[in-house]
Amino acid sequence: VFNTPLSEQGIAGFAIGTACAGATTVAEIQFADYIFPAFDQIVNENIFVKIHKDHLEKDLPSLLELPNVQVILLTRKDSLARYISHLKAIKTQKWFNHDTSNVKVKIDLNKYIAERDSIDKWYKSLREKLNLLKKNFLDLTYEDLLLNYNRENFYRIMDPWLQSIGINTDKKFNQKLLYKKQMVLPLEQSIENIDEVFKIPQKESNT
Repeated sequence: VFNTPLSEQGIAGFAIGTACAGATTVAEIQFADYIFPAFDQIVNENIFVKIHKDHLEKDLPSLLELPNVQVILLTRKDSLARYISHLKAIKTQKWFNHDTSNVKVKIDLNKYIAERDSIDKWYKSLREKLNLLKKNFLDLTYEDLLLNYNRENFYRIMDPWLQSIGINTDKKFNQKLLYKKQMVLPLEQSIENIDEVFKIPQKESNT
């Protein structure tokens, strides 16, 4: 049992977060005067939850079985670019809409290979689980999503799937935010130990 501040929005947000972490959560709000900020957490903030492979490793299968859970599977074809992008985000603490082209990172070869193979295996098992559950999930890659990157192309990719799961895509009532990781220079300019890295046999990720 947790005591909370008098914040309906905070109570709902805390309940959603602990539930996503696997807890069975019951939120008690005794007064309805400020219930609408709690609705905001449920309807707007909780509609999309980003899950990395290290999150909910134990409880993710149970979460996917819930009838109202929908999934966008967003992956990278280039496993090295994916790994470098992640290292840069950790180094800069900037996860989107930030140009990291001039940020250099050093690749631990053993960690990179282990991470690459682990992610490929995780995404493969996740796809198998989603297909078994007959989930109508959207399977995307960054490369496809960022090709001819603009609002119209984003809508062309997203709207049919959103409509298929019953989400209103009328632009009068909602505008989707566009996020893009920016690494515009050639990949090799981001790697301090480039000679070592290029000795590793590269493979296109099957995620």
